[in-house]
Amino acid sequence: MAEVDFNNFAKAGLPDQNPPPYQAPPYPTHTPQTFQPGLQSQYNVTVGHPPTSAVFVTQHIPFLGSQPASITCSVCRAQVITRVDYVSGPAAWLICFIIAMFGGIFGCCLIPFCVDSLKDAYHYCPVCNAQIGIRKVM
Repeated sequence: MAEVDFNNFAKAGLPDQNPPPYQAPPYPTHTPQTFQPGLQSQYNVTVGHPPTSAVFVTQHIPFLGSQPASITCSVCRAQVITRVDYVSGPAAWLICFIIAMFGGIFGCCLIPFCVDSLKDAYHYCPVCNAQIGIRKVM
C-alpha cells in the first residue's frame, strides 16, 4: 500500500490552498406598503434561505366521548365546548342485525339508531367549525 505524504499536498497533486469561505445568502425582506383602494398591492420580496430553527408544538387532546367536551380549539385557540354530530356507524348496524336475527319484532331492531352512545360522535368547534376529533364506537 502506497503512503501519501500529507505534509506536502503540492507533491501529491492536491491543491495547497483552503476552499473559499461560505457566505450565506441574504434573508428575505419585505417592504410594507400602504393600502390604496382600487390599486393592486405589490410585494417586494427577496428570496433567500430563512434562518433554520424548528419549533415543535404539542397539545394534549383529552378523551372525547359521546358527550360534548370542554377543549381548546387547535385552529382558533378558543376555549369551547364541542358541538357533537352523531352518525350511525358499524356498531349501530351490527346491533340492529343482531336484534333482527334474534326475533326483533315490531321494529325493535331500529332502537340502536335512536341511541346516541351507539353512534360515532364527530366533535366540532362551535366558533370556527373545525373538526376537533372523532369518537368511533367500533
